[in-house]
Amino acid sequence: MNASPRDAHASMRALLLPRSIAVIGVSERDGAFGNKVLRSITGSGFAGRVHAVNPKTPLIDGVQAYADIASIPEPVDCVALAINEARVEAALTDAIRAGVRAAVIFGKLSGDAAAPDSPFARVQALAASAGMAICGSNCMGFVSDAVRLQMTSMPFRNLVAGGEVALVSHSGSTWSGLLGNRRDIDFNFAVSAGQEIATTAADYIDFFAAQPSTRVIACVLETVRDPDAFLAAVDACAARGIAVIALKLGRSVAGRAFAQSHSGALAGSADVYDAVFERHRVIAVRSLDEMLNTVELFRHARRPRSAGVGIVTDSGGERQLIADWAESLDIAFPALSARTSQRIQPFLDADTAVANPLDYWGDQGAPALEPCLQAMADADEIGTAVLASNMPDGRDFLLDCSKAALAVHRMTDKPLVVMSHVSATLSPVEALRLRKAGIPVLAGTENALRALKHFSRSAQHAAPRTVRSEPSADAIALLNAEPHALSAHAGFTLLSRSGIGVAPWRVVQDADSAIQFAREAGYPLVAKIDDPAVLHKSDLGGVLLNLHDDAALRDAFARLTEGRAGKQVLVQKQLRGVELIVGMSTDEQFGPVFTIGGGGIFVEIFKDSFISLPGESAAVLRGKLETLRVFRLLQGARGQTHADIDRVVDTILRFIDTFSALSDTIREVEVNPFIVTGDAMQAADILIIRQGT
Repeated sequence: MNASPRDAHASMRALLLPRSIAVIGVSERDGAFGNKVLRSITGSGFAGRVHAVNPKTPLIDGVQAYADIASIPEPVDCVALAINEARVEAALTDAIRAGVRAAVIFGKLSGDAAAPDSPFARVQALAASAGMAICGSNCMGFVSDAVRLQMTSMPFRNLVAGGEVALVSHSGSTWSGLLGNRRDIDFNFAVSAGQEIATTAADYIDFFAAQPSTRVIACVLETVRDPDAFLAAVDACAARGIAVIALKLGRSVAGRAFAQSHSGALAGSADVYDAVFERHRVIAVRSLDEMLNTVELFRHARRPRSAGVGIVTDSGGERQLIADWAESLDIAFPALSARTSQRIQPFLDADTAVANPLDYWGDQGAPALEPCLQAMADADEIGTAVLASNMPDGRDFLLDCSKAALAVHRMTDKPLVVMSHVSATLSPVEALRLRKAGIPVLAGTENALRALKHFSRSAQHAAPRTVRSEPSADAIALLNAEPHALSAHAGFTLLSRSGIGVAPWRVVQDADSAIQFAREAGYPLVAKIDDPAVLHKSDLGGVLLNLHDDAALRDAFARLTEGRAGKQVLVQKQLRGVELIVGMSTDEQFGPVFTIGGGGIFVEIFKDSFISLPGESAAVLRGKLETLRVFRLLQGARGQTHADIDRVVDTILRFIDTFSALSDTIREVEVNPFIVTGDAMQAADILIIRQGT
């Protein structure tokens, strides 16, 4: 919202914690949409006052009606616009004149901000000028537990008061699905944000975080419309210990197209969102079930102090299932110490080895569970202890599991978690009893393990480095010399002056100069056109490789200069080694982002890469490098020379720092490839494009 922080919070309070509400769009017709909204408000036990607006009748469903909003004899905090598009602008204008600070627009407004004469743009301008908070347009409303308000036309009959989870969703159906969950997850606020005509996810997150009851914020996002405010809001959540869990919609090409048609959202690159979320401690999930499991963990008071997860199960087969999923999800369970193993071993069969995950079931049966689970929880190497059991109704074993979990939960201050492999089998009665005692209960092997991975890693976070924000005078001078794309010579010079290795090169005007360079650098060489106007030289035959002698070099020079009198040729030492790509692009929402991965001509086919952001730490960057398939080559696989990984990390960090400082001037840069061999990492090609070109 375009308002000062103080005004923004006042408007948000008027929206989500109103003292009085007016509903416009009520009718004598019983099934009218506005009447449904009115009944939802009054039927949910709203703690404030409710007014109806209808010039034709003085009473609607027992609520006094007024001819217009100006006739209401008290200040109105929030107006619900249950009317069609043609009436919204006039109704909102009347509300602003009456001093109303917030509104809910249920219907869709056509157009967008880029079409200034559209209903959407006109209403957006009205709201901005008044500093008004608006839920919608094209939304299902919201629920506010603190004032017992269901601002919607489709109320829930089974909502429970006292939630600690806040929700903002760009999908109305998902909003209702999450609100209607059957796992005792209750919400203090739940907002169907719709088109976010005035109030964005950033505004909601900022407001939720300021409420004492909020422990977790769940977000279902098509896009982030106010990136700076969003990042400030989630950073504030991290500082307060509030977990922010986000499901980003529109990850695929088809999904992004549907996002555009659904709400006009620019979905953006999923990889960039993942990198931004990771940097700012937003937990990114891929499904609604994973989201619910993750919310389940973070809504309880206990948080892990260390990353180790220890699992105790009653099934050898399901232990294999856990191990299979853990490997695919890159989850490593810590080995148990000798001390822990000595505590567990007496409760296992003689031929059963102590391991993590632990299958305790043997001749002792259920009585072995509690001591094994207690030993796991007490282990120094374990931050979160988990009981993995299906716990179906109708068996005494169900109560054995609950009794053991409750007993261990009382004896430890670490998180104690129960997970079921079969979601539909878990006893709802026992699950509720465990949750009421403060024990998270997760459903489904894969999604439970995904949630546990998020939970356990929340204890670890590498702060970004401070990056120099001002470019060097040398860099500015080089950029000013070439107005659009830079020549490879200028690009290599910029890299070299920034302390980044470059394969030996020279720009030559004749074949004799090229041969002189060959005497100094040695064969083989590569020769290429060095014309900033030619961005993809290989596609035009402008790069000639494997030049092993003077004759080949003379021939290459002649071919590259034919019909191009006066154009320069760049000759460069041709290197062999592992090829990497390192590049920067400018994301429309989040600014400079860096791509690092396996390089060469197949980079787009293998897509072995990751995204980094300015200020990446050396430890985080190295960890990401280790996830690449090409990392095995850097370690010496298939006869490659073992690379100096510290040198690789340092070179990439120098690249990130250099071009972060130049991101106001440079839109895109790509080195493909960097050649890595032994203790050297040298650029062999470069493309730099300025902003505005």
